[in-house]
Order: sequence, then structure tokens, then C-alpha cells
Amino acid sequence: MTIETKFSIIENNKKYSNITYNSLVKNLLFKIKQKNLNNNSDFYQLENEYESFSLTELIHIYNYYNLKNKFKEKNELISIILLFELNSDNIDIVCNRKKLWNYINNIKKDEYLSQYLII
Repeated sequence: MTIETKFSIIENNKKYSNITYNSLVKNLLFKIKQKNLNNNSDFYQLENEYESFSLTELIHIYNYYNLKNKFKEKNELISIILLFELNSDNIDIVCNRKKLWNYINNIKKDEYLSQYLII
């Protein structure tokens, strides 16, 4: 059995200037929302979930991932976190963070252990 593969390379000679991180993020978010991707519903679900987080909680997540991007508003912070979490290269750290956050929430609920947790 022979599998035939065809491809083409298109060279784009356009010069791009004045590209900023924020413009890239906005463009990427727009494209994610535009396409009907498998994780599209995940994106909106996570976006809604993070809207209910306090700014302090979001900053903890941002710092845990050791992100260096600048942000001015809560929505920008949510976008940065979502882009990081939806990147398949980051699945290990994302799963670990969610697991550890779950542990923290369980400790907060425990009458005895909660007195030893400072967050």
C-alpha cells in the first residue's frame, strides 16, 4: 500500500512591523473564537471559570506558571493564562497546578489542617 503525500511551500515576503505581544494575543484569541476547534468549548468554559476568580488568585496561577508577559487588566491576565493552558506543550505543568490547587482547596475545607495553611 502506497500513501501519497502532497504539499506546497508558499513564501510570504511581507514585512511585518509594529507587532506587539498584545496584538498577537488579540489575534490569536480572535482566531480561536472564530474556528470551531475541539477545545473551543473548553476555552469558553475556562474563560467563564476564570472570570469568577479574584485577581489575587489569577496572579498566583500566573506566577506558578512563571509567565513573564505584561498585563494591565484582569481580562488580559485571563487571556495569558488561557493561552498557556491550552497549549499542548504545557499539559504537564497545567495538570500539576490543577492537582495542587485541588489539594489546597481540600486542606482549606479541613477543620484541623486549614489552620496550618497560609495563603
